[in-house]
Amino acid sequence: MAALLLSLLILGKVFHSYHWLTVWDATTDPLGVIWLIFLIPAAIFSGMLLAIISPFKPKLVGFGYALVIAATLIAVFTQAQRVDFRRLTEQRAEQVKLAIDRFYAREGDYPQNLRPLMPRDTFLLPEPILIFGQDWCYQGGNEFYRLGYVNRLHWSDPRLSGRLVAAQGSAPESHAVCEQEVADIQVLYPDYHYSFWVEEGGQGDFTQRK
Repeated sequence: MAALLLSLLILGKVFHSYHWLTVWDATTDPLGVIWLIFLIPAAIFSGMLLAIISPFKPKLVGFGYALVIAATLIAVFTQAQRVDFRRLTEQRAEQVKLAIDRFYAREGDYPQNLRPLMPRDTFLLPEPILIFGQDWCYQGGNEFYRLGYVNRLHWSDPRLSGRLVAAQGSAPESHAVCEQEVADIQVLYPDYHYSFWVEEGGQGDFTQRK
């Protein structure tokens, strides 16, 4: 029973990881269905192996296992393909904003960074789903905060901008939201010509900052 439970937990983790792999894959140059070309043969092979070594009868249990795993992988892939990662990022930004508001209601000022929000105001801090490895852009003080994320229109677009999603009070610094984060990306990828732009009224309308 313990082995069966552990196997189910491992399978659940595999499906969970595959879901988010597919979502993140859509934010770049996607491989799409190619992932299934690798995974479904592995599922079929494991089912055939189970059919050969399993002490249980009928041996068709192994083949049934392979079919169930393959069908589940296809279902997970189909569902993940439907995820709008930009909309999901906006929804997650709203979750972070609500956590900041709860912190302010309790403490009387805004957090200096987002770490104090966990786990009381939000158990886990959701990340933006747009550029892998990028966290929220955040500035906070006693009476102000600005929350945003690094945005781009397309995975290959070198124009990066800071999208402001929530703010209260007046930030003392004059630089645009996410400007420092974009500068860090430029340092991290010096061979790729990323540049920082300011959105002037919705996606697609930019002015170059530097």
